[in-house]
Amino acid sequence: MSHQRFAMLTLAAVLVCTTSVDAFSLWPFGKKKLKPQDDYLPLIDSKPIVKGKPEEDPADSVSVERIVMLAERGTVGAQLALGKLYYEGRGGVERDRKKAAHWFKTAAEQGNAKAMFNYALCLDAGQGVKADVDEAMVWYERAANKSVPQAQLNIALVAEEKGDDATAFKYYKMLADGKRHRGAMRKTADYLLNGGKNVKPDPRLATQYLLIAARTGDSRAQVRLADCYQKGNGVERNYQEMFAWLYLAARNEDPEAQAKVGYCFETGMGTARNTDTAVQWYTRAAEADYAPAQVSLGNCYLLGKGVERDLESSARWFRRAAEQGDSTGEFSLGMAYGLGRGIKMDHKQAFKWLACSAEKAYPLAQYNLGVYYEDGFGVERDALKAVLWYKKAAAQGSPDAHLALGRCYLHGRGAALDRTEARKHFQKAADDGLQEARDALEENF
Repeated sequence: MSHQRFAMLTLAAVLVCTTSVDAFSLWPFGKKKLKPQDDYLPLIDSKPIVKGKPEEDPADSVSVERIVMLAERGTVGAQLALGKLYYEGRGGVERDRKKAAHWFKTAAEQGNAKAMFNYALCLDAGQGVKADVDEAMVWYERAANKSVPQAQLNIALVAEEKGDDATAFKYYKMLADGKRHRGAMRKTADYLLNGGKNVKPDPRLATQYLLIAARTGDSRAQVRLADCYQKGNGVERNYQEMFAWLYLAARNEDPEAQAKVGYCFETGMGTARNTDTAVQWYTRAAEADYAPAQVSLGNCYLLGKGVERDLESSARWFRRAAEQGDSTGEFSLGMAYGLGRGIKMDHKQAFKWLACSAEKAYPLAQYNLGVYYEDGFGVERDALKAVLWYKKAAAQGSPDAHLALGRCYLHGRGAALDRTEARKHFQKAADDGLQEARDALEENF
């Protein structure tokens, strides 16, 4: 590898820590997904309901014979209670899901909202009746429109999974407005922040829902609200307010909040700069397996920020993030292999991890993958593929990729010789501050 190429790789490795926030979207960390259980929206109750809480079931205090008699006479409440007895096998009644579904349906057809929900559950799961999701949705919707919160949530979840944004938003909002359900308020806010098919964004209204949920102690809402203050989305930008909400969520062991609090202390955003404290928060989030925090902690060890420089620890944290599929972690581990930094140099391993990251559209990885193809490190030399990856990185604003493309077009390497294109890319890189690009313009044009 030429000294110049080595220098370019080294620079790229440092950029993961030193590039401005806006340039490569190091904030918000929330663009990286949490594990499903960390932001899971559970069903309110996936069991059949009669009225009130299950322990208040009147079937416990009324004889089964009496309930059967009333149900057969057409008493809706008895039909509902009898269905639940058969469903759960209680009160001396043998469990029979087929009979349960029958009585739920009977009561539902008479307009009982809870029975509608119960029958929908049976259809949804194929309990006592042939599974029919579409028919289940019909009954969920009927129950939801009669203010059954369980039905509102279930239909919203199913609609969201099917890509029916308008229906999902309608019922999340209905549940949020009626029951102040935390998860529903967050989901409603998400739609109002990001919009959707037939859902118009309204950031100001979104922050109102987030504020209500955040004040109840919902850490996920607190983090989302903090993001709004960080971006000035729906509220005026206010880093102090942002930090306050993040800190509340971080103390409640929310890993994303902990990582962001670490970033705030590292950069002095919304609070006094303190790299030692930043490392403490990064460590808490990293040990909770939050991949972006693992990358940040790895960078602290790499640069000796807030902790003694330790390249082996740096590579170890990068690996933990990479093995979770985090694109920045994959890039960082690839660079560690490529430079033998805290780990034995291995260009094939470097190429492997850079490729994983590049496929996820991480621009630094795309640029460096182009370098690997152009120089033939860890892979057979291929100038055409080098140009392909340089173009992908350049499209995301990488000045180094524009510089590399300028050279490729100038010398006809991986692309047809084209001095006009070469000049265009050199100029773009020069405008972004690369002295090498300015030198190339002066030397060649």
